[in-house]
Amino acid sequence: MRRENPIHIAFAYQVDCSAMVWKGEYDNCITNARKCLAISEKSWVGDIPEHVVRSAMWLAQWMIGEREGVWESVKVALDKFAKASVVDYSVYLIDSHLAEIVFLALEQGRKDGLPKAQMDEFLKYAQIAIRNLKKYTAIFSIGEPTLKRFQGSMEWYRNKPESARKLWRGAIEKAHAFPMKYEEARSSLELGRHWTPDNAERAAVLENACRLFGECGLENWAAIATVEQAGNQN
Repeated sequence: MRRENPIHIAFAYQVDCSAMVWKGEYDNCITNARKCLAISEKSWVGDIPEHVVRSAMWLAQWMIGEREGVWESVKVALDKFAKASVVDYSVYLIDSHLAEIVFLALEQGRKDGLPKAQMDEFLKYAQIAIRNLKKYTAIFSIGEPTLKRFQGSMEWYRNKPESARKLWRGAIEKAHAFPMKYEEARSSLELGRHWTPDNAERAAVLENACRLFGECGLENWAAIATVEQAGNQN
């Protein structure tokens, strides 16, 4: 029987784990990630595929509230990839998974009124996450919609709403031009949820987000956009 190449197996896991975390299948993502990491303990699977799997797993853990040790791992990975070379699309997956976690932490931290020192650390790593995405985008323009989406979130955090909305609009336009339906939908959702319920642009972009998430088969995201849409009618 032909022995499977561990690197090829890890590559398959990085695709599966990324897809699962996007679809909201967090438990499945974590289970599959741990299977891949068990293989990596016995055979070299490649640094990049392993970190794609790890970053997807950390995002899934963050989403379900299993956060012990996750933030420290995310910081180490962000620092590592701030120094790493951009080699291919897989690096984008790592950068985007890590950025998702950092900006979730930043948003939740503000809501919870966390101490300034902790918020400063979140902000520091949000800036590193954006720089990492910029480095990728300088070589592969396909990273632009994601970069602009997170830059918009940073501007919103800094109380610059018009700048944030301009960046989200730019992300929507870039994603639509490629096309990248998932990214267009994510930025449409961000733009929509940061408008007041009676705003006409809010209604239009949320409708766009619902449609695109549906076309992508992302029922979890479509449900989030639908809940936001319902706010227009209340």
